[in-house]
Amino acid sequence: MQEPSKADPRDASLNAAAIALFGQAAAAGREQLNAAELGALLKAMAIGFQEGAAPAGESAAVDLRISLNNTREFGMVLSAGFGGLDGELDEANFRKDRASVYAAAELTDAADFLALFRRTLVYQKFSSLAKRGRGPLPDAQLKACFERVLALARCGAPGNPGAAFVLRALELDPVQIGTELSVRAARCEFGAPPAGRLPRPIDKIDKLIHPGSIGIIGVSATGMNFGRIILRNLMVSGYSKEHLTIIRPGEKEIDGVRCVDSLKSLDGKLDLLIVAVAASAVY
Repeated sequence: MQEPSKADPRDASLNAAAIALFGQAAAAGREQLNAAELGALLKAMAIGFQEGAAPAGESAAVDLRISLNNTREFGMVLSAGFGGLDGELDEANFRKDRASVYAAAELTDAADFLALFRRTLVYQKFSSLAKRGRGPLPDAQLKACFERVLALARCGAPGNPGAAFVLRALELDPVQIGTELSVRAARCEFGAPPAGRLPRPIDKIDKLIHPGSIGIIGVSATGMNFGRIILRNLMVSGYSKEHLTIIRPGEKEIDGVRCVDSLKSLDGKLDLLIVAVAASAVY
């Protein structure tokens, strides 16, 4: 997992431009930027904006979509993948990370997200075109674009000191890359900052995804219940028995995994606790 991106000196001017544009739209009773305002925002992000279809004879071989969405759980989430007509395809038709990729903006940077984007079929199209001599891979252009979109994510995130507005969503679709990167259509929504809430425990997300220790409550010692299925799935996936603990009184071990009588009997804190018991037994 990547550390949050370092502050860029250009963020201050981008922040000022975004807040001014949001204020202008809000004064007109809107929570979306119009075409002129979108052009000004993208210009502040150093991203080209040429609204409408590409000129005749310049149809793009690859359309992509780049989006920012403000979520309650993960803050700003950056995504990229199929755009244009391909973007209307159901992502369920594709394996994970093939149609689109996603990352929490606070936990990625442009280089890391570009590496993630290389898994997509969109990037494979770019690779195929490059092999056929139709231009180099657009890595530099994509990285620069991701850098500026992540900069906007930092500026428009809830909790930005003194901000009268926050970004809710930005969608660039289609984005086309020829001699330069060009956005053909865009949408940007904003609103007042949400009511203050406790800071999100970003540092705990890594423990959730890559736990160093896991406890399981609800593992049967005699039968194959949900808890035991979860236990065996963890072991089959390669998770070390030494880092697993079963909370079950009266047992020393189940499937080679040690048991303790209660949460109070644990040696230390767990990164992840799996509760596989009926709701009536949770308390």
